[in-house]
Amino acid sequence: MSISHKGQIPSNTNLCNFTLISPEGVFHDKIYNLAKFCRDNKLSRGSIYLVVIGKRQHYKDWKLFIEKAKT
Repeated sequence: MSISHKGQIPSNTNLCNFTLISPEGVFHDKIYNLAKFCRDNKLSRGSIYLVVIGKRQHYKDWKLFIEKAKT
């Protein structure tokens, strides 16, 4: 059974870099280590992970920034 089926998230989750928007509207970009970012900001790693992979829209008003493609 894979890690994702066990309900565990690797501590060094490298989903490339991504940008989160804080409740205050501050952009936090180039996040490479999700576990450290969550510890530093007192957030649940599992809940933020769900935001990053698109299963949740937000967590404590933290949102994933998705840059729209220019046409």
